[in-house]
Parts: sequence; structure tokens; C-alpha cells
Amino acid sequence: MVFHVRKDHSFKIYDLQSGQLKEEINYPVNGPGALPSVYGFYIHNEDSIFLSQQYHYRVLLTNGNLEVVDQLNLIPEEIKFKNSGYLPEESHTVQSTNFSSRSLPFINNGNFIFPSLYVGYADRTDYTIKGRIYTDYDLINKEFHYRLPFPKSMQEKLWGGDVNIELWLL
Repeated sequence: MVFHVRKDHSFKIYDLQSGQLKEEINYPVNGPGALPSVYGFYIHNEDSIFLSQQYHYRVLLTNGNLEVVDQLNLIPEEIKFKNSGYLPEESHTVQSTNFSSRSLPFINNGNFIFPSLYVGYADRTDYTIKGRIYTDYDLINKEFHYRLPFPKSMQEKLWGGDVNIELWLL
């Protein structure tokens, strides 16, 4: 079992049978090979680890040594941000992501499918009209597709917390 400890910038791997710490992998947040703002992860296999960088609006593909092999930039080129750097200007919306144990990404038919995190103004009722519940990225053609709008019954309402894509994909 693997845990991401954000404040320590590390992954801790535990043996399920003994419950003992098997390995700890630390990653740098400054300097060469830095991995700042890592919020979530998905281990596809030992040499394909996806990391979500929530406030950089990227998904990184790393190898088993956490060296970046590829990155998916989630920001369309025309997006402009406020001076703070994190929130888009009011007329712009961004689909970002944050992997969690409640909303795991997965790979299916050459697509990396992950929960969308609509970065905009969640305190507005149009949040659910513009946002999508999940995003899929075609690993071969390198194209993004934003899928599954909020159902009409959920639109124009305020919804706190995560929306689990598993409920909609079953």
C-alpha cells in the first residue's frame, strides 16, 4: 500500500501483510528534478506513475524513480489568470485534476481517464453548467476530451466536496 505524505514530500510504501514500512521515496520540490505542488498520484505500473500538480494544472508521467517522462498541460493556451496565478479570470474556465482515493484515475483503451476539478468560481451556480465530471486524455493522439456534464438535476445548484466519477461510469 502506498501513501503520499504531502508535507514530507514523500511516498511511503507499506507491506500489507506485516504492516511495516517497506520503502520511503522522497522527491525534491526545489532545484533540478523538482516536483512542486504534487497533490495526488496514480500508479499504473512500477515504471508509469502519474502525479497531479493541482496548482500548476499539470499531470506528470514519471518513471519508477519519479523522473518526469512526459507531462500533460491542462491549461488551454488562451486562458488568462488573475495576478494570484491560481484562479483564472472570470470569463475563463480550466479543467484541472486532483487524484484521491475517492476518485481514482484509470487507463482504458489508450485513454488516461481522470476526475475533473473545475477551477473557477464554485460559489456560482453556473459552475455545474461549464464543468465536466471527468476528463480523458488520448495517450496516442495526445488529445483532451472533457466528458460527462453534470446531470440537469444537479445543475444551477451549489455542490461542495468531490463528485465521484465512479458513480457515473457504472
